[in-house]
Amino acid sequence: MSRKANAICEAINRRERRFAAWAKHDPTRTDLPVPQNIVSLFSEYEAPFKRYENHVHAIYRPSGDREATRYVLKAFLDLYFEEGGFVPLKKYESDYEEIRSEYFECLMPAIGEQEVAELLADRRFVVLEGPPGTGKTRMAVKLIASVYEGRGTSIQFHPNTTYESFIGGLAPSEMDGDVGFRFRPAMGALMKAAAAAEKLKPKPYLLHIDEINRADLAKVLGEAIHLLEFNEEVPRTISLPYDFGAPNGNRLALPKNLHIPGTMNSADRSIAILDLRS
Repeated sequence: MSRKANAICEAINRRERRFAAWAKHDPTRTDLPVPQNIVSLFSEYEAPFKRYENHVHAIYRPSGDREATRYVLKAFLDLYFEEGGFVPLKKYESDYEEIRSEYFECLMPAIGEQEVAELLADRRFVVLEGPPGTGKTRMAVKLIASVYEGRGTSIQFHPNTTYESFIGGLAPSEMDGDVGFRFRPAMGALMKAAAAAEKLKPKPYLLHIDEINRADLAKVLGEAIHLLEFNEEVPRTISLPYDFGAPNGNRLALPKNLHIPGTMNSADRSIAILDLRS
């Protein structure tokens, strides 16, 4: 229901060509307040925000257009009754289907390889979200083979993905002429992709991260979150805890030709929040 409520709000905003409606991403999270920027944008509703606090699930600011307000009421009432298992009366079926089809375009927007490729060329970092079985991963793999002409790789995140495996860290290595192991700095998937992209400049290189929401991103990315900014005014670089040798040493920067799409399953309830700050 929360995804449908968000889709209805998006449809409303498109219809009215203004920011008229907002819905909470996950209404079950009553421990989370309404974001302060939303409170500021809907400042005329300060009283209900204060009274209901974390229990505000959606909000709409009506204009003088009564038909627009009627559309909003119909959309949310239809959703409420639909979730309760009620069907519309026969004479209102066409109206119900028209409203439903409009917000379903926002719920499940169609997007093709070329559109994703253009978005990556423009923004470099993209997250594709959708229900399971809709071809997100297949599209990313096809992009590597077609648009990127084989220049790229695909990895998968999971709950045991670590900073060391994605960025880099110490890993056991065999000792020369002796029995046993020693620990040496080893590059993770992001460092390897950055190095590969650097060698291929100016041709683009793609690092696809599947199931990006299944890892603890705050821990996996660490300070590297600072690098995921597509419109940086000056090149960004972070210091690494170890010297990884050429070409990075103890510094990491992401070349402009490195594109990173993440794919995630919107039906996965095991992780409710995706901590993306870029």
